[in-house]
Amino acid sequence: MVIQLFITNPSHLSSVFYVQLNRNSSTGFETVVLMFKDQTLPIRWPSGSTLQNRAYVVGSKINTPSSAILKLTIDKNSVVCPTDFVEYRCKMSGFSTLTSDAITQETTPITVTYTGKYEVNITIQLYFFIFKNKYIVATPSENALNKDSI
Repeated sequence: MVIQLFITNPSHLSSVFYVQLNRNSSTGFETVVLMFKDQTLPIRWPSGSTLQNRAYVVGSKINTPSSAILKLTIDKNSVVCPTDFVEYRCKMSGFSTLTSDAITQETTPITVTYTGKYEVNITIQLYFFIFKNKYIVATPSENALNKDSI
């Protein structure tokens, strides 16, 4: 399962401070992973994160608003049904060229579901974000995704 976050209108930002992926849990939305600009350790996992042991963030960067991307991958052998098939949302903070001020924006949550063996592309476009999830959905009895198709 691959979830990619990137900015749809980068010309409206002069810089991006961070991009954050959240997912819904029994206690509300929790941070999955954060990516900060100009930090020694730009990728940060929350303390006690179990997803950190099953997922990875490769090819993610915040150099400029137009190149900012956060890409979370959960390997096909590590996907947990139904735990990983919940609502996800993105949050970012940056400096707006429109308001000349620091802003923070959050996407509307999307629900990732599993129903059969077919490929699904979900894209939600908001003011600054495209929230994209490309994966092969699995039945509850299957705990693996076809990574070759991702």
